[in-house]
Amino acid sequence: MKSRFLFSYVPRSASLFAGIGAALAAALVAGSASAHSDVLLVDVGGKATIGAAEDIGGPGQSFDLDAKVFEGILLAGGLLPPHLAKDFEGDEPGFFALDAVAGGADLSTLGAAALPAGAGVSISLTSFSLGGGAGEVLYWSGVGAPAFEPVAAGITFGFEPALNFGTTGAGGSLDAHPIYQLDDGVAGKPADGVYVIAPSISVAGLGSSDPFYLVLLVDQLIVSEDDAEELEEALEAYHEGLAPDALFGGKNFAFYEEAVEFVEEAVAVPEPAALALAATALAWGAIGLRGRRQD
Repeated sequence: MKSRFLFSYVPRSASLFAGIGAALAAALVAGSASAHSDVLLVDVGGKATIGAAEDIGGPGQSFDLDAKVFEGILLAGGLLPPHLAKDFEGDEPGFFALDAVAGGADLSTLGAAALPAGAGVSISLTSFSLGGGAGEVLYWSGVGAPAFEPVAAGITFGFEPALNFGTTGAGGSLDAHPIYQLDDGVAGKPADGVYVIAPSISVAGLGSSDPFYLVLLVDQLIVSEDDAEELEEALEAYHEGLAPDALFGGKNFAFYEEAVEFVEEAVAVPEPAALALAATALAWGAIGLRGRRQD
């Protein structure tokens, strides 16, 4: 998938604080970017750290540590053999880690190190809150304004496998795709709509990552990878203003774009460093104003 950055922050500051506002805006935007990309894993200070790996091996290849929100589509057709399959499954986004040697320049630019060699990589759900809802898996039907709530009883979300879904290479590299599985063991199948999880990644020898967010689209119409690719193209055209709707199978999936933007805005909370920058910038601005008033 192509990388997309949907959310931007524009401060409403007076002209005297234009420079301050620009610096503050840059700090606030960091961490809010959504990406059609793999999840990048690196070591920062002994902790597994999440980022985005876009267009791996292609002309637009790039890496960053800003992304917190990722997108994916689960298939009603399933991916695994019947004895392992669940109601909806998908394997995007995957997880990618740079090799210590081949990716050394990129790691240096990121201010990060490669993952440990021969390390098992695992994934687990965490509890989180979003727009008033709280739990490990939240759901919105796609009707009306985005409003996420805990999933109905009997609906479960899991990973196959969850423990050691990948093992890093000799230089810390990784390219792995665990299967995301959504299942309803009570009422037949989970309802169509948007599901959000906030997993954490564990890498042997490192501290676990902070949670990141996966916004997952589920619909009975999407049964194959070809279906998913066709829908992705429709969503991209809609997002870029090239089409009035995001149509697939006679249904408008524009609500998924709304869901992604809603999640991005909800999780775009300033990091401590951003707050410190804001305080410093405002303090210097106040000093400048006092100085001008005394002239």
